[in-house]
Amino acid sequence: MFAITLAQALALQSDRIILDITNNQYEMARYALAALLYTPALSVLSAAGLALWPQLVRLRAASEPGQQTFSILARTPVGLSIVLALGAWAAAFPVNSILSPEVEFSGNLTAVFGLLLVIQGFTMPFSMLLTRPKELRFQAVCVLAMGIANVPMSVALSVAIGAPGPVLASATCVFLFQLIPMALYSRFSVRQIGDTT
Repeated sequence: MFAITLAQALALQSDRIILDITNNQYEMARYALAALLYTPALSVLSAAGLALWPQLVRLRAASEPGQQTFSILARTPVGLSIVLALGAWAAAFPVNSILSPEVEFSGNLTAVFGLLLVIQGFTMPFSMLLTRPKELRFQAVCVLAMGIANVPMSVALSVAIGAPGPVLASATCVFLFQLIPMALYSRFSVRQIGDTT
């Protein structure tokens, strides 16, 4: 579990390094300002997700784990991530004018940070559901694939579109290499548990 958390943090933090190498200081400043709004929103989302963990553990231990119960529990981080993304987007321009009026946000930069937050909100319930040793190994492979794919995509998009590039690459890689495989695997896993009870 520690390796998964560490690898994911390294993969997503590599965006700053890539942007610093491939772009100018202005783009780096834009990224840093947008990250000031994204980071607290991600912390709130993570704290809310941790509160769901005991309920997901009970779901796994139940004699008849239900897809419907999981869907209800999954709505919390998904809904919260959408609200946080919209809140961060709405706050971006007033915060920008107060903190650093000479560095301009763009709507697409805050939008891609919001997209990344929403994708992480969708991914969170699946990562909390898949906690058995075999499932954790599967998660580790997903995170490793995401990290490996994220670096070249971040470089290419950073050169092409500046500050939004690495964030868009991260959102794309989390979606392709974590959300989709983990959603499919968790459906199989929950169905398999239901068949054995």
